[in-house]
Amino acid sequence: MKRLLLRFMLVFLAVLTISYAAAPFDLSDGGHEKTERSRTRNLTSPKIQSLHTEGLARYIGVSNSYFKDKFGEPDEKIDSIEGVEWWNYDVNQNDYLRVGIDKYTKKVCDIIELSAKLGQQLSVGMSMEQVLKKTTLYANFAFDVNEQTAQIELSEYDLNNHPLVSFDNGSYAILDFTPRKKKVVYAI
Repeated sequence: MKRLLLRFMLVFLAVLTISYAAAPFDLSDGGHEKTERSRTRNLTSPKIQSLHTEGLARYIGVSNSYFKDKFGEPDEKIDSIEGVEWWNYDVNQNDYLRVGIDKYTKKVCDIIELSAKLGQQLSVGMSMEQVLKKTTLYANFAFDVNEQTAQIELSEYDLNNHPLVSFDNGSYAILDFTPRKKKVVYAI
């Protein structure tokens, strides 16, 4: 009986030693593929309710010449390293408009407004309740970037303080709310 147990232990140790020694030379991707898949998290993006595009949002994607025809020559042009040329408009003493022109496509890609008087669907000074009457705020978004689909998930903090709002022309707005108890939009 002792001999049988001794043989078993020797065979067991030999198999164990060989399997541990051979592991670094294993070229199969089976285990690695499973690990890679478990790290990837697929988000489910609901059908987003988009706002009708009006106001400044309707200028996203138009050519720089069309925008210049509507708003005139900018007060200042600033180059940036990220491929966007910024056109600044001082509308009046209290209102300011900054427009991003993509250097490669020559189209409007960003619009930043600091004005409460433009009278759009979303405007500076709106409360969270007023925004929620206009649209639903979503946490998950999927969109195409450079011929690939990208997905983002907003944290609870971002959803309450910097939510994304979708427009039907494929553009998005980020609403910045004041950090007070009664949240009010202070920038779009």
